Amino acid sequence: MKNPARSRVTVPRRAATSALAMLALFVGHAGDAASRARQPHLVVATLPGELKAAQAEALWRPFTRETRTVVDVVTWDGTLSQLRQRLRARKHDWSLALIEDTTLSVGCGQGLFLRTDASARNKTANASDGCGVHALSVDLALTWDASKLQTAPTWADFWDVARHPGKRGLRCDPRGTLEAALLSDGVPPGDIYATLATSEGVERAFKRLSQLRPYIVWWSTPEEAARILTSGAALMGTAPTAEILAANARSKSGPFGILWSPRLRVDYDWVIPAGSGTNTNQGKTLEDWATAPEQFQAMAIRYPSAPLPSDPATASGSSRKSGDQSSGTKDVAPGTALANDTPPPLPISSVFWRDHLPAIETRFDQWLAER
Repeated sequence: MKNPARSRVTVPRRAATSALAMLALFVGHAGDAASRARQPHLVVATLPGELKAAQAEALWRPFTRETRTVVDVVTWDGTLSQLRQRLRARKHDWSLALIEDTTLSVGCGQGLFLRTDASARNKTANASDGCGVHALSVDLALTWDASKLQTAPTWADFWDVARHPGKRGLRCDPRGTLEAALLSDGVPPGDIYATLATSEGVERAFKRLSQLRPYIVWWSTPEEAARILTSGAALMGTAPTAEILAANARSKSGPFGILWSPRLRVDYDWVIPAGSGTNTNQGKTLEDWATAPEQFQAMAIRYPSAPLPSDPATASGSSRKSGDQSSGTKDVAPGTALANDTPPPLPISSVFWRDHLPAIETRFDQWLAER
């Protein structure tokens, strides 16, 4: 009788080979994970949407390949209130953050960001504050669903819900929104800030907003601005042109129009938050990388605020008849083309909003709370 304790269990050679392969695969994955865990990590806060995807492709993946430093990207709404909450909760580990120029102007004065030594690093800092380095400019324009509205609307049409019934997407922030309200009321672009600098001008803008209040769908990030339009939640809206151009490239149902003039320009900066608990030198290294000429060019291609010149149908401002494929390019929605003589955008004034944002923001929050 055989001793059970000494009995030999035979394992088929194929099964043994498979088991060894699985073990090797497991060990390999574990090694990769361990190797990644040992790599240095930096955390960047940016805005969600196409902008985040463009930065990952044009900035962070090349940075990781070059330095073997992992860049973890988180999204935020770009407000100082969210930043303060993280500071109070001691959850602040951001090495670098993307922030609107006008928000930077306020936060820099409150000591929320490190000062930038632009001359030492051969960069252009925010001229009025010295806390940030220019990252990119984003154009904010009137956009619309071209499948429902074939003729390009004006800013006055944006407010005319009787002639063009439907919802309107607007930024839930006085910056850009009050400027749009005054444009719709016939104020020339060059007179916008002179008008807003008076109490009568501010009340004029809020009166226009009150006329549109029942039809407004609010957005807070570029991603939300585009989604409101592409989901059919609004007929027209204000939105970053780069987000709409990207949506047009992906769209299967039809393109969305862009009113190129007048439009607004929003500047964004890279900042190193104060008190983040991270290595400041690492943040500066990442900031230098993101603002190098090569990366600026890569971002301009990946996240363009206007149609790229490589597309003759959009670059020249020509509008071909539907179905004409002679140039080998896609049909262009009415208003999507940018003409060569299109006036430049109106920059949203960081100087004006640095001085007036706290007071006007309080007025805006009070207006929102009204019924």
